[in-house]
Amino acid sequence: MFGQGGGAKERDKLIEGAKRCLRERGYAHTTARDIARTSGANLASIGHHFGSKDALPADVMVEESAEWADKLRQAMAGEVPREGEAAGDRAPPPGLRGRHRSLRSGRAQATAAPSTG
Repeated sequence: MFGQGGGAKERDKLIEGAKRCLRERGYAHTTARDIARTSGANLASIGHHFGSKDALPADVMVEESAEWADKLRQAMAGEVPREGEAAGDRAPPPGLRGRHRSLRSGRAQATAAPSTG
């Protein structure tokens, strides 16, 4: 029986190739052949892994969103230093002071607006 390793690797290559093509050409000007050529994959593998070229951008968006969310979590946790500073050296932004710990853990609570009286 064949393992899943080769299929996952091929799928990842297609996603990376699609990212590149979509960035460079946009969706309307990207063909399935472009994606296959850029990724070094067989044209038929797009249909095998995604059903069609049309399904591929959704997977690209999911992957890009997950990468962006990871970077945001790292930045909020102070793990991604700005140029010239070490991680954890800076205070949270003014709007997050006192609440940044709950945001990191996904338990942010809405605060009520102060009443004017």
